[in-house]
Amino acid sequence: MRKLIMLTACIGMLGFMMPDLAWGEQKCILSACPTDSTKIGQNKEYIRAFSTANQCYSCDSDDLNASGEECKYDSIVGQKDSTGKVIGLYRCVDVTGPFDQWQSYNPGRMCENSDITKSSKNANKYYLYEGFATTDTNSGDHVIKDAGSDGCYYYLCKTGFMPNSDKTDCVKDTRKSDCENTGGNWSNEVCTCSQGKKLKQNTQKTKCECINSDYEYNSSSKACEETQAYQDKKQKESQAQRQKKCKDSGGEWAGGKCNCAKEKNLRLDSGKCVCVDERYLWNSDSKSCIITDAAALEEACKKAEGASWTGSACKCTQQYFKFNGKECVEDPYVVECRNIIGAIWNQDSNECECKDKKTHIINPERTECVESEEARIAREVAEAAEAERVARETSRSRIIAAGRVLDDISAQFKVSVWKNKDGGFNTARLAS
Repeated sequence: MRKLIMLTACIGMLGFMMPDLAWGEQKCILSACPTDSTKIGQNKEYIRAFSTANQCYSCDSDDLNASGEECKYDSIVGQKDSTGKVIGLYRCVDVTGPFDQWQSYNPGRMCENSDITKSSKNANKYYLYEGFATTDTNSGDHVIKDAGSDGCYYYLCKTGFMPNSDKTDCVKDTRKSDCENTGGNWSNEVCTCSQGKKLKQNTQKTKCECINSDYEYNSSSKACEETQAYQDKKQKESQAQRQKKCKDSGGEWAGGKCNCAKEKNLRLDSGKCVCVDERYLWNSDSKSCIITDAAALEEACKKAEGASWTGSACKCTQQYFKFNGKECVEDPYVVECRNIIGAIWNQDSNECECKDKKTHIINPERTECVESEEARIAREVAEAAEAERVARETSRSRIIAAGRVLDDISAQFKVSVWKNKDGGFNTARLAS
């Protein structure tokens, strides 16, 4: 009877409500929970909006001491936990008895922001729906959609867990320990790695790794340290660098040390050769030191064999020879070029070049002119093309020769002792 009376009242008020509410939408108001706690919960007249607050939704209630505030039939509301997440959806339904009641409502659509795609013991289930519960009883009025509208559910991994790669389960989140165990610092879901420890982030930024293969991780120091192979490599490179430093300064490397020739006016200093004193100046062409004092230089030039003083410089009469401050010596670059197989010194360009322009001095030891890979490929292609051309020409000559033989045979059949010169039958031959 009460429902019939209330339905009649609602019909009478429909014209008043329609301007405010669209079809399929209901209005709910948050009010204080009743003193009778047995009414609060699922399948009751009231549902507690917040698990930790005295705030409820009434379901078609006639309790007018809350100014008649109530949810209409088919309204959907959410129950929230202390963090504000919706842990359950409820729908106001018509049941046998004097009052409508709340029943659990489960939407059939999963929300797009769900951590995983199905239930897991390591995840909590939450809901999203139109409208929201508010902590302010004065502003609790809001629109709720009908059942079957845009409500959805989602799973959120529990603390200490994270979605697996295919989002089918929540697995233990080891990113923090993975980061710290590789020397990093885990903060704000990102692992930071110290460059000073020769560390860098991995692609997912969840742990650290060594900057390159020359380093390996040391769990004790939580830093990357040089591998033994890299240390050996650096030692070899260091020796090679010392050897180059010696040779570039005009010295000779032997027995793991640098020797500086006195005849080049050199002495050893900090692993390289330098001029014996300030009267001498380094000459990069001869890789030796030449005297800079004009009078002393002129005197040394006049004493040197094959040298002549031009008034300001000492010139050697023999081609490719240079005065080193004491004597005329052959240009070391020319000497080096002469020892390279297939090479010749180009006086015009003042460079060492290969006689065969298809070859180059590309081997590290600079001992011979060799064919480059590009030149070898070009040569082989050209040779293959030439072989094919010769084969075609040979085949063509053979065909022409064979044709000529056939022509000769045919001509012999056309003129014989049984035919005269006009091609007729030779009767004279028959009479004989």
